[in-house]
Amino acid sequence: MAEQKSPARMIVDRLVAADVNIDRLAIEEMAAKVRVTGVVASEAERDRALAALGDARAGGIACTHAIDVRPPQRPTDSEPPEADLGNPSEPA
Repeated sequence: MAEQKSPARMIVDRLVAADVNIDRLAIEEMAAKVRVTGVVASEAERDRALAALGDARAGGIACTHAIDVRPPQRPTDSEPPEADLGNPSEPA
């Protein structure tokens, strides 16, 4: 007999199915509801996350959220590249 998934696991499954990167999200089960907090990389990803959470609510899973958009930080072109320790330069 298959084990029933927890509400938090069902939320995770819905977010992953909606192509939402959950690496920077916290999904916490608190009593009878699930709280999703954190950041995603784009407004489009946030929209997909909110749609997935709306579907979860429609399916009877009580959940709340606080999801912000914050693109991943990348070095700028003005910063010097970091040394490549995997391929050190050969001695002269």
